[in-house]
Amino acid sequence: MGPTALSDAFKKQLDKEQQVGRLSAQDAACMPCSKSHFDRLLKGGVPTPSKVFLRHFLATTSRAGGLSAQEYSARFATACALLAAVYESGADAEREQMHLVRRLEPSPPAELADPVAVLRLEVELERARHAETRLNYALQNAQFLVRTLWNIINALRVIIIEHDTERAHALHEGADPRQVAKLHNETRLALAHKHTAQREADRATLRIRELEKLWEQARTDVQRLALHPHAAHLAQDGAGGQQPAPSALPVDLLSQPALDDIADALAKARAVNTTEENVAHELKRFLSPTEAFSEDDEFAILLAATRMPDAEVRATALKTLVVRRPEHPEVTQALLRMAEDDDSKVQNLAIRALSDTYPGNPDVRALFLGMLPHRCERINEAVAGALAVHWAGDPGVMEAITALADSEHIAAQIAAIKAFASGWPGDPVCRDAIIRLLHTHSISHMNITAIKALGEKWSHDAVAGSALCCLARTSSRGMEMDSIVEMAIVDAFETGWPELPEVRSTLIAFADRGRTSAVGTAAMYVLTQRWPDDPEICRMQKVFTKGFGW
Repeated sequence: MGPTALSDAFKKQLDKEQQVGRLSAQDAACMPCSKSHFDRLLKGGVPTPSKVFLRHFLATTSRAGGLSAQEYSARFATACALLAAVYESGADAEREQMHLVRRLEPSPPAELADPVAVLRLEVELERARHAETRLNYALQNAQFLVRTLWNIINALRVIIIEHDTERAHALHEGADPRQVAKLHNETRLALAHKHTAQREADRATLRIRELEKLWEQARTDVQRLALHPHAAHLAQDGAGGQQPAPSALPVDLLSQPALDDIADALAKARAVNTTEENVAHELKRFLSPTEAFSEDDEFAILLAATRMPDAEVRATALKTLVVRRPEHPEVTQALLRMAEDDDSKVQNLAIRALSDTYPGNPDVRALFLGMLPHRCERINEAVAGALAVHWAGDPGVMEAITALADSEHIAAQIAAIKAFASGWPGDPVCRDAIIRLLHTHSISHMNITAIKALGEKWSHDAVAGSALCCLARTSSRGMEMDSIVEMAIVDAFETGWPELPEVRSTLIAFADRGRTSAVGTAAMYVLTQRWPDDPEICRMQKVFTKGFGW
């Protein structure tokens, strides 16, 4: 497995561990799982990993390699022994050498440098590349315009020569004076057009010289910024993907030039010349030295970085803006825009920032409602959770979450269950919706989410407790149910529904499986904790301890 495959598989492993409750969201967030980290890990460039990281790493690679649970356990035991040996044998000389190596090796810029400085470098490099490309296009347009104007001049020269010849012939032959006057006027007009075309060609030629100097300057800026140490991780854009420059004038404008059309062509050339000169002046101002970097410049850099093509850059800019100037109107607009970003990570960050920074904002509410249901599971959960927390009293929000629960997609239904639990705990309508989903599907993740929600937010509701007991009885009657779902029921019964007799009988039914069953062991533990003085439970515990069945 390469770094990319390892990173993706490791993230899935962490998500699975969170779903079954063996890993908290906080611990998962602290676990390094980027592609660059695994790349350095495979090359031996990271410090000794923790035991928790090692366990999940081996679980990921063992599953990918098709190893059995016994083989995984053996390898994990060996790895733990090696890890302990590494910790114990850390001699002073080795530590000093490693410290020296870490000092000599360059670290990833995004981890060591000020994020604003890195974002500024990224934005300046992107702008310099953009300026270089624009100058290249401007040069091509100017060169095309000059060629077009010289085509006009050549055509006018031919017209003038032909008119001079015809006029001389007409004078020798004693032609009609009106015909001679017409030829004379057309020749004068052609000469005037020729002088105009020459002036416009001179303007364009002068601009070409200036644009060439500006292009050299832009190229120097791109090279300087691209060679900066912090630019090593930035994408290097080449010229190979550039499209041909848009033409300043239509290519077939003077394919068959005639004197009547030349005036219009010259008017268009004059307008293009003026427009292109304005572009050149703008590029010249863009490449002029600027003043010292100020707070306003920093804010502008961060806003510009939210539009960069690199998703990591956009995410960093977003987080920095939210921390430094969260309520600025331009930041609000950037967050609203980034809530619909193409990258789900950036989108999720923007959604959380909007819900935390602008609770109750009608624009945010309208945006969130319009995003449901979403194709991405994380976005569904983030949006539904934000609506449930900050707009719980809004009938429209309740209606939207209920519609989400009625969706055909499991991910959307899970998001609705979590939103019901966080926004409307104890509500009978939400409770009934969760119970309906619980009895409709046999998908473990869905059932565990619903059981946890009922156990945490409806732990004194008799209807919710009876629903879980009913679900447990279906398992006892021989209908196949995943053991992790049964464990979730036992966990919910550990503290919930103290006055409901069905809970005790359901736990006893689970405990009857004996101590060879993980569910039976967990149920026996809950029984002894909740009913320590119950004679029947005490009798069961004694038999259970001896390892006999019932």
